Amino acid sequence: MECVILEDEIPAVRRLQSLLSQLDPPCTVRAILGSLREACAYFHTHPEPDFFLFDIQLGDGQSFDLFQDFQFRAPVIFTTAFDQFWMQALENNGCHYLLKPVELEKLQAAVNKVERWFGSSEPIQPKPTKGQRILVQKGMDFLALDPEKIAYFWSEHKITFVRGLDGTRYMTDFNLKDLESQLDPSLFFRLNRQYLIHIQSVQRFRPAEKGRLWVFLAPDPGEPIGVTQERAGRFKEWSLGR
Repeated sequence: MECVILEDEIPAVRRLQSLLSQLDPPCTVRAILGSLREACAYFHTHPEPDFFLFDIQLGDGQSFDLFQDFQFRAPVIFTTAFDQFWMQALENNGCHYLLKPVELEKLQAAVNKVERWFGSSEPIQPKPTKGQRILVQKGMDFLALDPEKIAYFWSEHKITFVRGLDGTRYMTDFNLKDLESQLDPSLFFRLNRQYLIHIQSVQRFRPAEKGRLWVFLAPDPGEPIGVTQERAGRFKEWSLGR
């Protein structure tokens, strides 16, 4: 695979070139860009590579600024010395987020993710298997979480988040539709387009206007979750174990 590097620090560029050559299989560097200005000029006249390696903080701005002018189809692996940009990275075509100094093993995992999920014109979403734990991410770490320890899933900005019963927040690559189809329907219920909940998370619910319901969850998501009239009856039966 080929990549384009956007990085303004020469030592970091050399490190990335070395690591990319050590990958299995090795990756080819199509171009090295040192600033937003140079990147803008390049992307106006060149086709996209298989993926990008973008440093976030550059001398003339942040690489996120490029997404105001370009709609990239190729996935982006972001690199940074700071850990507060992960949400912005995910919202801007980011498929992985690496802290500097970049390590070979983590770069290999990121490139494997590019190959696995972005190798076709449409991203391939993995599907969970019934009875298995759910792969989730917290910061840069991944872990397999038992469904019994999950309070609810919710979708926000096309990202699926997970709230553990202990209040911990994670992310997962599974979408709500796949999770709903694979998880035990006696334990999990799709409240609406945004929330898929575990029965243990339900604290109480109350009637709302036009036959709808307000459902109160724990850990508290910050507000009660609305259920439409069409789903309200099924939710009541589900909550009673029917």
